[in-house]
Amino acid sequence: MNTKGFVVILVVCIAFVLCGLLCISMFRDSSNVIEDPVRGIVLEVKKDTVSNVGLTLVMKNVASNNYAYGSPYWVERKIDDHWERVLSINGYGDVWTSELIFLRGNSVTELEIEWEWWLGALSAGDYRIAKSFAYLYPSGGNGEYYPISAEFRIELSGIFTGM
Repeated sequence: MNTKGFVVILVVCIAFVLCGLLCISMFRDSSNVIEDPVRGIVLEVKKDTVSNVGLTLVMKNVASNNYAYGSPYWVERKIDDHWERVLSINGYGDVWTSELIFLRGNSVTELEIEWEWWLGALSAGDYRIAKSFAYLYPSGGNGEYYPISAEFRIELSGIFTGM
C-alpha cells in the first residue's frame, strides 16, 4: 500500500474513534434518576426578532442533561383564557422532517422560524410557540417527548415583543 492510501485510512479511523468518543460523552450523565425529564430547558423568544411571519426562538438547556428535539413546532393563540392552535392556511397539518437534534447540557441554541408559508401572517394578539423535547438516557435512547412553550405578542402598531 502506498503512503497516501495509508494516510487516508489512518485519518478515517481517527475520525471514527473521535465520533465514537463524542457520542459516548453526549449520553453520559452522572444521575440515573430524572424526576422531571425536561426541567432544565427554557424557551424564550429573542428580543426584537418577533414579526407577524416569524421569530427567533432561544432554547436554553440550563441542566447538565442532554435532550433531543426535532423540527416540529406549533403556534397557539390566546383566546379569552385558553390557548387555541393556529391552523395552517394551506391545509397541511404539522410540517416536519425526521432529523433528531441534540440540545446538549449547559448550552444555548437559537432557531430562526418563519411560518408565513405555513400559517400566513399572524394578526395582532397574544401567542405562544411550542416544541417538544425528550431526555436522552445515559444507557441510550430517549424518553417521552414533553412540550415546552414561549409566549410572545404581536401588536397592531407593528411593534412585536416577546413576553
